[in-house]
Amino acid sequence: MATYQALLEHYKTLLREKKTPVEVARVLKQENIGPLESIKLVRELFDLSFVEAKEAITIGHGYANSLSEYQEKHIFPALDFLALVEESKQYSYVGSPDRLTLDPPADLTEVYEKSDFALWAKRNGWTIKPNLEVITTFILDTQAVLWIADRRSEHVACAKGKPVLAAGELTLEWMDGEPAITQITNQSTGYCPEFSCWSVLEAALKIVEVRFPLHFTAEFEFRRCDHCQAINVIKNGVFECLECGSKLSSSWNF
Repeated sequence: MATYQALLEHYKTLLREKKTPVEVARVLKQENIGPLESIKLVRELFDLSFVEAKEAITIGHGYANSLSEYQEKHIFPALDFLALVEESKQYSYVGSPDRLTLDPPADLTEVYEKSDFALWAKRNGWTIKPNLEVITTFILDTQAVLWIADRRSEHVACAKGKPVLAAGELTLEWMDGEPAITQITNQSTGYCPEFSCWSVLEAALKIVEVRFPLHFTAEFEFRRCDHCQAINVIKNGVFECLECGSKLSSSWNF
């Protein structure tokens, strides 16, 4: 499956052909690009608002006369998702600077649908079988695309040094022949994401159509020490720096 960036570069050729947003929307429909990707592509290609992109896709995909049903099933959910992504906090890397030079993991994989989990597992030598459990590192990039890699991978390497919407670890288990996420956390001392990143992560997982928990199965709270700059994971509600003993901020401070 082509990456979003590859699709964007491919369809930029249509701009050179002086095509309008509606004409591009028709091409996307002919090439079986779904409503979510279509809205994102048209919006970025033409620098449109959500409403303008929606109108172009509605007309270009031929749903003008049956908009109500299509809105309910595709357009409104897609727009809600895009709005959530745009409004979500982006977390910049706050960890050790020397890790910024790390290369992306060789097994780094984009997850657009649940079958991508199996492809990643097989690529890493796992034999898919009932009750197989695999723990992976994950990040959600600023386009709300999920990426996974071996558990030993650094989040900043997976994100190629860029900001993320969420980061942590997830546990995959194969149930009835299909992958399911049985555990998921925000454990990342490189990005120190807040619990609130769950909202956009949950929305992204719904698009992948994989089973997952109702919330983080373990929540991690992070603080930077104002005195020695150490990154701390809050344990048992004690806001005290493990390095120097200084009192830590009561609120997230990265």
